[in-house]
Amino acid sequence: MKDALLSRGGIEGVRVSVLETTIPETADQAKVTGINKLNNFEYRADGILARRAYMIGDGKLITTNKGLKG
Repeated sequence: MKDALLSRGGIEGVRVSVLETTIPETADQAKVTGINKLNNFEYRADGILARRAYMIGDGKLITTNKGLKG
């Protein structure tokens, strides 16, 4: 990406930085069945309320063992 941005004299007003990143290992992973059908998410203290459309229907409450921290 850096080479592309800097090729042919670069892009005016664009600065390029290269950083090393680390991806933390996540031991606790869970799959949510039907997540690809959901579009609207409300983050609450008791879990995540997911709906197919904004404020339509009761939604599906997705809870976690550890709870959500705000």
